[in-house]
Amino acid sequence: MRLKFAAVEAMYRKSLCFIALTLFLGRPDLWAETSAPGVLSAKPVYVVDVQQVLEQSILGRAARSDLESEARKSEGKLERAKLDVREFEQSLTKQEGLLSGSALEQKREELGKRGRDYQRLLHDTREELERRNAAQIKKLVAEIREIVAALGAEKKIELVIERDPRSVLYVDTRYDLTKAVVAELDKKKLKL
Repeated sequence: MRLKFAAVEAMYRKSLCFIALTLFLGRPDLWAETSAPGVLSAKPVYVVDVQQVLEQSILGRAARSDLESEARKSEGKLERAKLDVREFEQSLTKQEGLLSGSALEQKREELGKRGRDYQRLLHDTREELERRNAAQIKKLVAEIREIVAALGAEKKIELVIERDPRSVLYVDTRYDLTKAVVAELDKKKLKL
Protein backbone atom coordinates (compact mmCIF):
# COMPACT_ATOMS: atom_id res chain seq x y z
CA MET A 1 0.00 0.00 0.00
CA ARG A 2 1.45 3.36 -1.03
CA LEU A 3 1.28 6.26 1.37
CA LYS A 4 0.63 9.74 0.08
CA PHE A 5 3.41 12.29 0.46
CA ALA A 6 1.43 14.32 3.01
CA ALA A 7 0.93 11.24 5.18
CA VAL A 8 4.63 10.38 5.03
CA GLU A 9 5.54 13.97 5.85
CA ALA A 10 3.14 13.97 8.81
CA MET A 11 4.64 10.73 10.13
CA TYR A 12 8.15 12.17 9.69
CA ARG A 13 7.26 15.37 11.58
CA LYS A 14 5.62 13.44 14.41
CA SER A 15 8.62 11.14 14.65
CA LEU A 16 11.04 14.08 14.82
CA CYS A 17 8.94 15.82 17.44
CA PHE A 18 8.69 12.61 19.48
CA ILE A 19 12.43 12.00 19.24
CA ALA A 20 13.25 15.59 20.24
CA LEU A 21 10.88 15.52 23.20
CA THR A 22 12.10 12.06 24.26
CA LEU A 23 15.71 13.18 24.17
CA PHE A 24 14.86 16.38 25.97
CA LEU A 25 12.67 14.82 28.65
CA GLY A 26 14.98 11.83 29.03
CA ARG A 27 17.85 14.08 30.09
CA PRO A 28 16.90 15.96 33.25
CA ASP A 29 20.16 17.88 33.11
CA LEU A 30 18.78 19.66 30.00
CA TRP A 31 15.37 20.56 31.31
CA ALA A 32 15.55 20.66 35.05
CA GLU A 33 17.32 23.03 37.31
CA THR A 34 17.52 22.92 41.04
CA SER A 35 15.65 25.76 42.65
CA ALA A 36 16.37 24.31 46.09
CA PRO A 37 18.46 21.33 47.10
CA GLY A 38 16.69 18.14 46.05
CA VAL A 39 13.88 19.94 44.15
CA LEU A 40 13.63 19.85 40.36
CA SER A 41 11.72 22.39 38.31
CA ALA A 42 11.04 22.09 34.59
CA LYS A 43 12.32 24.64 32.12
CA PRO A 44 9.64 25.88 29.73
CA VAL A 45 9.39 24.79 26.13
CA TYR A 46 8.58 27.63 23.76
CA VAL A 47 6.77 27.38 20.43
CA VAL A 48 6.57 29.29 17.15
CA ASP A 49 3.73 28.84 14.67
CA VAL A 50 5.71 29.12 11.42
CA GLN A 51 2.58 29.02 9.26
CA GLN A 52 1.11 31.94 11.17
CA VAL A 53 4.39 33.87 10.81
CA LEU A 54 4.31 33.29 7.05
CA GLU A 55 0.67 34.45 6.86
CA GLN A 56 0.95 37.51 9.11
CA SER A 57 4.38 38.97 8.45
CA ILE A 58 5.02 41.64 5.84
CA LEU A 59 7.59 39.45 4.09
CA GLY A 60 5.25 36.46 4.09
CA ARG A 61 2.36 38.46 2.65
CA ALA A 62 4.69 40.03 0.04
CA ALA A 63 5.94 36.59 -1.01
CA ARG A 64 2.37 35.33 -1.32
CA SER A 65 1.39 38.41 -3.31
CA ASP A 66 4.35 37.94 -5.68
CA LEU A 67 3.44 34.31 -6.21
CA GLU A 68 -0.21 35.17 -6.85
CA SER A 69 0.88 37.79 -9.38
CA GLU A 70 3.06 35.24 -11.17
CA ALA A 71 0.18 32.77 -11.11
CA ARG A 72 -2.16 35.32 -12.72
CA LYS A 73 0.39 36.01 -15.48
CA SER A 74 0.82 32.30 -16.08
CA GLU A 75 -2.94 31.79 -16.02
CA GLY A 76 -3.36 34.22 -18.91
CA LYS A 77 -0.70 32.42 -20.92
CA LEU A 78 -2.31 29.06 -20.19
CA GLU A 79 -5.77 30.35 -21.09
CA ARG A 80 -4.48 31.58 -24.46
CA ALA A 81 -2.87 28.20 -25.16
CA LYS A 82 -6.07 26.38 -24.17
CA LEU A 83 -8.14 28.66 -26.39
CA ASP A 84 -5.76 27.99 -29.29
CA VAL A 85 -6.28 24.22 -28.91
CA ARG A 86 -10.05 24.65 -28.63
CA GLU A 87 -10.22 26.89 -31.73
CA PHE A 88 -8.09 24.45 -33.73
CA GLU A 89 -10.38 21.60 -32.64
CA GLN A 90 -13.50 23.55 -33.68
CA SER A 91 -11.91 24.41 -37.00
CA LEU A 92 -11.07 20.75 -37.57
CA THR A 93 -14.64 19.71 -36.73
CA LYS A 94 -15.99 22.15 -39.34
CA GLN A 95 -13.50 20.98 -41.99
CA GLU A 96 -13.84 17.22 -41.40
CA GLY A 97 -16.18 16.63 -44.33
CA LEU A 98 -14.10 18.76 -46.70
CA LEU A 99 -10.65 17.28 -46.04
CA SER A 100 -9.13 14.21 -47.65
CA GLY A 101 -8.24 11.23 -45.43
CA SER A 102 -4.53 12.07 -45.26
CA ALA A 103 -5.19 15.79 -44.66
CA LEU A 104 -7.69 14.93 -41.93
CA GLU A 105 -5.18 12.56 -40.29
CA GLN A 106 -2.52 15.27 -40.47
CA LYS A 107 -4.86 17.80 -38.82
CA ARG A 108 -5.75 15.30 -36.06
CA GLU A 109 -2.06 14.71 -35.40
CA GLU A 110 -1.57 18.49 -35.22
CA LEU A 111 -4.47 18.72 -32.75
CA GLY A 112 -2.90 15.95 -30.62
CA LYS A 113 0.44 17.75 -30.69
CA ARG A 114 -1.16 21.04 -29.64
CA GLY A 115 -3.02 19.25 -26.84
CA ARG A 116 0.19 17.64 -25.58
CA ASP A 117 2.01 20.98 -25.82
CA TYR A 118 -0.74 22.57 -23.73
CA GLN A 119 -0.54 19.80 -21.11
CA ARG A 120 3.26 20.15 -20.99
CA LEU A 121 2.95 23.92 -20.60
CA LEU A 122 0.40 23.45 -17.81
CA HIS A 123 2.65 20.95 -16.01
CA ASP A 124 5.80 23.07 -16.44
CA THR A 125 4.00 26.19 -15.23
CA ARG A 126 2.72 24.45 -12.11
CA GLU A 127 6.17 23.04 -11.38
CA GLU A 128 7.79 26.45 -11.82
CA LEU A 129 5.28 28.10 -9.48
CA GLU A 130 5.79 25.34 -6.91
CA ARG A 131 9.58 25.73 -7.21
CA ARG A 132 9.35 29.49 -6.69
CA ASN A 133 7.01 29.05 -3.74
CA ALA A 134 9.34 26.50 -2.14
CA ALA A 135 12.34 28.80 -2.66
CA GLN A 136 10.53 31.75 -1.09
CA ILE A 137 9.36 29.67 1.86
CA LYS A 138 12.85 28.25 2.35
CA LYS A 139 14.29 31.77 2.41
CA LEU A 140 11.64 32.99 4.87
CA VAL A 141 12.06 29.96 7.13
CA ALA A 142 15.82 30.65 7.24
CA GLU A 143 15.03 34.22 8.36
CA ILE A 144 12.59 32.87 10.96
CA ARG A 145 15.23 30.46 12.28
CA GLU A 146 17.71 33.33 12.70
CA ILE A 147 15.14 35.39 14.57
CA VAL A 148 14.19 32.47 16.82
CA ALA A 149 17.86 31.81 17.58
CA ALA A 150 18.38 35.47 18.46
CA LEU A 151 15.26 35.54 20.66
CA GLY A 152 16.37 32.31 22.30
CA ALA A 153 19.80 33.70 23.08
CA GLU A 154 18.37 37.01 24.30
CA LYS A 155 15.78 35.39 26.60
CA LYS A 156 17.99 32.40 27.52
CA ILE A 157 15.49 29.95 26.02
CA GLU A 158 16.87 26.46 25.61
CA LEU A 159 14.19 24.81 23.48
CA VAL A 160 11.82 26.19 20.84
CA ILE A 161 9.67 23.86 18.74
CA GLU A 162 7.31 24.48 15.87
CA ARG A 163 3.71 24.82 16.97
CA ASP A 164 1.96 22.20 14.94
CA PRO A 165 -1.62 21.23 15.84
CA ARG A 166 -0.76 17.58 15.21
CA SER A 167 1.93 17.53 17.87
CA VAL A 168 1.31 20.51 20.20
CA LEU A 169 -2.08 20.29 21.82
CA TYR A 170 -1.82 23.28 24.12
CA VAL A 171 0.65 25.98 25.01
CA ASP A 172 0.27 28.90 27.36
CA THR A 173 0.57 32.19 25.45
CA ARG A 174 3.55 33.12 27.63
CA TYR A 175 5.52 30.43 25.81
CA ASP A 176 4.36 31.27 22.29
CA LEU A 177 6.97 33.34 20.43
CA THR A 178 4.95 33.68 17.22
CA LYS A 179 3.98 37.35 17.67
CA ALA A 180 7.52 38.28 18.66
CA VAL A 181 8.90 36.52 15.58
CA VAL A 182 6.38 38.31 13.31
CA ALA A 183 7.36 41.66 14.84
CA GLU A 184 11.10 40.96 14.40
CA LEU A 185 10.61 39.76 10.83
CA ASP A 186 8.63 42.92 10.06
CA LYS A 187 11.41 45.05 11.58
CA LYS A 188 13.90 43.26 9.34
CA LYS A 189 11.72 44.03 6.31
CA LEU A 190 11.56 47.70 7.23
CA LYS A 191 15.36 47.84 7.45
CA LEU A 192 15.68 46.41 3.92
